[in-house]
Amino acid sequence: MKKFTSFCCLFLVCFFAFAQNDEYQRLIIERQELIKEYNYLNAQNSNFWGKKSKKDLMKIIDNLKAIIQKDTEIINNVQASYVKRNADLTVKTEKLQTERKADTRNISDNIFELKRQVANLETRDQQRLRKIAELEDRVKDVKAAKTEHDMITVFATLVALFLLLYIIRLRGKLNRKHGK
Repeated sequence: MKKFTSFCCLFLVCFFAFAQNDEYQRLIIERQELIKEYNYLNAQNSNFWGKKSKKDLMKIIDNLKAIIQKDTEIINNVQASYVKRNADLTVKTEKLQTERKADTRNISDNIFELKRQVANLETRDQQRLRKIAELEDRVKDVKAAKTEHDMITVFATLVALFLLLYIIRLRGKLNRKHGK
């Protein structure tokens, strides 16, 4: 009887777990009907001494066989649903693994492309820095040449001014000599 009660509990749990499935509901309802029939047959005491007759015991045995058969159907149904669920999970797992591999490949490709772009930008940056250094050197050379040119210009201007003043002074002396 303990085994029978444990089977009842097991199948009630299965009933609640799979209550949304009509097939499970139908099987559980049929099993409950068989249990009611078992309880009815077990309560019969039609023997002369108030005990179960051989006929009653045969009906109970047949009823228990039917309950066991129903239990087997329920177990097979549950196993089939687990097999289907596992197959679905396997398909989903394989799909996710394929997507993960594709994503990993895309990420690797993107990282490689970004590294290549960074290397190109670093190369360009180095070229620009070299060009800036060259231009700074040219600016220094131009400034030095300009400074030299400016100094020559100032010197030439001063010489020209000095010569102009000297000429003016000499003319002034000549004019004074001629005027006397």
